[in-house]
Amino acid sequence: MQIILLEKIKKLGKIGDVVKVKPGFARNFLLPNKKAMSATKENLQIFEKQKAKIEEENSKSILEAEKIKKKIADVELIILREASENGNLYGSVTKRDISTELKKLGFVVNQSQIDLTKIKETGIHECSVSLHPEVKTELKLNIAKTTEEAKAISRKSKDPKAKKVEKNKKASAAPESKKKIDTEKTKDQTKTKKLSQDKKPSEKSAKSKVS
Repeated sequence: MQIILLEKIKKLGKIGDVVKVKPGFARNFLLPNKKAMSATKENLQIFEKQKAKIEEENSKSILEAEKIKKKIADVELIILREASENGNLYGSVTKRDISTELKKLGFVVNQSQIDLTKIKETGIHECSVSLHPEVKTELKLNIAKTTEEAKAISRKSKDPKAKKVEKNKKASAAPESKKKIDTEKTKDQTKTKKLSQDKKPSEKSAKSKVS
């Protein structure tokens, strides 16, 4: 199915481009969300007449998105979650959580505008927010068990010395983890070898009885 793009869409094209897409994608997403229109002869003529207006409105939308981007750059969104003493989360942090918390701060951002990777522990994290097809930004997330812990995490993230200590801590933890795996592997190999040795006399004895 051929359509006319009414906004820039990643991997498809820019405003005014006539592209071919799967019918389901067009009918279920692009057309109902007014991101495109069917590339009929009539629609092509309508688009040409409205092209200047569409591009002008798009430029205004980009400027508005850039303003919001500057404001979000200063935001550290606090989301409270239950976690273990080591900071491992019991529950998940979702796009809905982020959208809801942003709304409390006056930012209207839909879940579909948020790109979030799974968060497994407390601390400072980031997610990508698409404010406009041509304007994206990174949002800082502060995941903590309590408000007080969130403040402490925030202070720590801004302290260069604390960052260095945390980095060294993670670096030293990696070899320890590898060492533990290697130890377990050696134990398994020793156990397998012992079972093999115990098995051999029994097999030898069985052969003697047969003969």
